Amino acid sequence: MDWFQKFSQKEDKRIFHLELTEKGTQIIQGDYELYHSLANDMLKYLTDKQKSDVSCLLNRVVGNLKNQQSEDGKDEMP
Repeated sequence: MDWFQKFSQKEDKRIFHLELTEKGTQIIQGDYELYHSLANDMLKYLTDKQKSDVSCLLNRVVGNLKNQQSEDGKDEMP
């Protein structure tokens, strides 16, 4: 893949870092812009109260998923 580059540390070859390439950055940025465009399209016909309700429900879903992961002993979501 040419989306990222791998760099090893000189002091310890077991440690390496990944860095997005220009192409990787463009892909990530494109996905981000697409997400926001879709979200805006979905929400533009809702009232402010409905938007607030959707936000509260989604926050609750994310919280429940984080709790479930913690209970399952998995790494937490970002």
